[in-house]
Amino acid sequence: MIEAECPNCHAKLSVPEQYAGKSGKCKSCGASVTVPAPPGAAPAESVGWAPAEEAPAAPQPPPPPVAPAPPPVQPAAPPVYAPPAPAPSGGAMDGLIPTKNPSALIAYYLGVFSIIPCIGLVLAIPALILGIKGLQFANQFPQVKGKAHALVGIIMGGLFTLIYGGCLILWIIAMAQGG
Repeated sequence: MIEAECPNCHAKLSVPEQYAGKSGKCKSCGASVTVPAPPGAAPAESVGWAPAEEAPAAPQPPPPPVAPAPPPVQPAAPPVYAPPAPAPSGGAMDGLIPTKNPSALIAYYLGVFSIIPCIGLVLAIPALILGIKGLQFANQFPQVKGKAHALVGIIMGGLFTLIYGGCLILWIIAMAQGG
C-alpha cells in the first residue's frame, strides 16, 4: 500500500500499489490526487479511487415520504364576557357595594376623593371615564348593580374636571400674561 495525502482536504489515503503514479479523485472532497510513483515506473491514466479507511458508500435509501402539512388552524372567536352570576341571596350588600361592577365602584371613590384640591383633577378625569364604563356595564347586565355608584363617579368627575380644569387654564393664562 502507498500512502498519499489529498492536497485539498489533507485526508490520509492508503492506495494499492497498482495505482502508483496514477491520478484519481479523492472520495472525501472530490479533488484530484496523484499517487506518488515508485522510482522507474511510467505514469498511467487517471482512475477514480477512494481512501482505504473509508468503505464505499452504500446506496442511500430514498427518504421517507413527507406527510402533508396540516391545514392552518383557524383562530377561535374571542370570548364573550358573561357577567358573574348574581348572588343567590340577592342581598342588600350588592346595592351598597357593587363588587360585580368594579368600574362603577372605582369611579365612585375617585369621584369622592376628587374633592381634594391638589390631586382633584388627576382623580376626576378617571372617575368620569370609569363612571361611563360602569354605567354602560350596568345597563348591559341589569342583574349587576352599580348604576348609582357610576352616576356619582360621572357627576363628581365631570364637575371637578370642569372646576379644576378651568382653574388650571386661568392660572396658565395669568402666568402667560406675566402677572
